[in-house]
Amino acid sequence: MISFHCANISASPLAQPLIFDWDEETGTVSGPSADEIRRIAAGRGVSRHPIPSSHRFGPEPLKSRTDLAAIVGEFHQLPPELADAYPRHPDDDAGPLFVERYDEEGNLIERIECHH
Repeated sequence: MISFHCANISASPLAQPLIFDWDEETGTVSGPSADEIRRIAAGRGVSRHPIPSSHRFGPEPLKSRTDLAAIVGEFHQLPPELADAYPRHPDDDAGPLFVERYDEEGNLIERIECHH
């Protein structure tokens, strides 16, 4: 079981973080954001960066690190545990993917380059 607290990347003051626990083997999610994660996973897919790209879910999105990374990464900061799994098309020329962590005041405290 992995615990996540993913800050929203929206500038909206109403945007909430995703807070949940995930068991990759069973596809179980629990915690305050579990219903939202399950609702999104029940769809066919999500948009992905760079927009207007998209990612289509596999048959069991909650057992897929790539699908979960796409769900989280659509509107939230990716945690290091999911960054390497974020879906990228081979033709993407976006360079390396970075995960950035910020403190409560919005100051950058860590920047990790992820290799896909």
